[in-house]
Amino acid sequence: MHTYIVNTSRQWISFLIPALIVLLGVFYALIYALVMPPWGLLDEQQHFHYVQMIAQEQRAPIMWHDQLSADTVAAQVSCLLIQHIVTEV
Repeated sequence: MHTYIVNTSRQWISFLIPALIVLLGVFYALIYALVMPPWGLLDEQQHFHYVQMIAQEQRAPIMWHDQLSADTVAAQVSCLLIQHIVTEV
């Protein structure tokens, strides 16, 4: 009976530790998503443009040749405008 309890507690701990690590990662990601404004980092537009080019044209963008799409620039400008309005109020 004693070995059954020890084995059960080891199984529980071996499940609990990875579950806590995953929950901590999800919690950290949610906090980061809530705190960081859209387009908040300096190179977010380029990351988005890279993924957009791969998705739409099945190729990587060529440096100094391919420009950011008008939609990407408009989204960034509108987010910056909203951030400015919110912080001024």
